[in-house]
Amino acid sequence: MNNSPRKHAGISWFILGTGILLAVIGAMTAKAYKVNPCLLTGALVIIGGLTASTILTLILIPTFYLIFDKRSRQERRAAKKLAKSQRSGKTGDAENE
Repeated sequence: MNNSPRKHAGISWFILGTGILLAVIGAMTAKAYKVNPCLLTGALVIIGGLTASTILTLILIPTFYLIFDKRSRQERRAAKKLAKSQRSGKTGDAENE
């Protein structure tokens, strides 16, 4: 898995750019239709917030849960293996062999 800072920075820039783009589109649309820009921008913020929270709830949170749960399962397995080897008299250390 590639967890480079450059990859995360790209995602952050994408989110920032998308937000700015939506704000500009909202302001231009309000001007074109002669609607109060605050109302249209507010509507975009509400719809964007609902969309972001839905994506966060349905995609990101379960993904992070699976990642961290996998790590904790691996740690539990390693601890179980270590405890079993210690009970049988094998420590697994190179010094004791």
